Amino acid sequence: MLDIFGQARWSTLAQHGRNLDLIISMAPNFVPWDTDKAASLFDTMRRVNATRDKPWGPGKPNSLWKTIHFLSTKLGVEDDLDIPYLKCKKDALRAKLVTSYETCDHRAHCPPMEVIIALEKASKDESLWLDRFFAAGLRQVAGASGRFNDYIHTHTDSFVDSDRTVELSAWQTKVTDLLDKKRQMPLIAPKVSFSGVMWWVTFSEGMAHLLKLMGPRDFVFPCPNRDHSGVLPEPLRNTRALTWYRTILERQGVKREIWQKMTLSGLRVFMADLAYRLQIPRDLRRYIGRWATDSMADVYTRDHRDVVVKIWHQVQTSVGIAAAEGGCPVPPPPDATI
Repeated sequence: MLDIFGQARWSTLAQHGRNLDLIISMAPNFVPWDTDKAASLFDTMRRVNATRDKPWGPGKPNSLWKTIHFLSTKLGVEDDLDIPYLKCKKDALRAKLVTSYETCDHRAHCPPMEVIIALEKASKDESLWLDRFFAAGLRQVAGASGRFNDYIHTHTDSFVDSDRTVELSAWQTKVTDLLDKKRQMPLIAPKVSFSGVMWWVTFSEGMAHLLKLMGPRDFVFPCPNRDHSGVLPEPLRNTRALTWYRTILERQGVKREIWQKMTLSGLRVFMADLAYRLQIPRDLRRYIGRWATDSMADVYTRDHRDVVVKIWHQVQTSVGIAAAEGGCPVPPPPDATI
């Protein structure tokens, strides 16, 4: 039965399932749907929203719209959702659901250098081996400028511990999957330390230890048990990982106003932001965190590794020279919107 949904991910199907439950709760006779039922659904949403303690945002009609279109496409049902009449009704409802004309900046906060140093030190100082491994793992995420979600879709067999880097390769990312072999995400973290702690040793030892405990698996970070003395045979979810990340920073003495703002996505932009402020040329910075082209040739893989390692060593040198001269280790951003 699930074969009809093709490459759709479980998280996608779960969201569509929740949306369908909501639709049926408002319009029990909605299935099977047609143009008239879709139009009346928006009217029903307007009335239901008026009775809710927490009103829907303007994204909710779009979300339900996408679910109907997704199911129509997969189940072979003609939905006619693209006719101007329905689009106008949807847009009118979305305009009604807008409650504020001011929006917050939801971009990830770039971690300051003290956060990266705290992770490096935690990979050595934390009392539990699993906490040390996770701290080293987060440092690897920052080094590779990868999405944390990529590590939930990375097989342990792809792990490489070379003389200059620790590397992984995600089999599925935000924009690729198992059927798209041309744009695999390289998660290459150079063996560079800003604190002198060799965090990559802790990471490599942790990978080897988990391989003995759990065998090969298609995710890097397993979920810890209640007291962090062992692991559960399931991948670490983002919410649990974020709490764990902030707890480690707090134990390492990072100020509360800093660790409270830290997010997993912030690790991805750390080196890109730092390289920008240190005026690393753009033709080098484009390699950080993503492929410059769709090619996966061996020549490009070597080129990617060499450039990333060069950037990290150049930044490390710049930071060290500035600190030795008594100046600011990292130049402040030229404006607030880098």
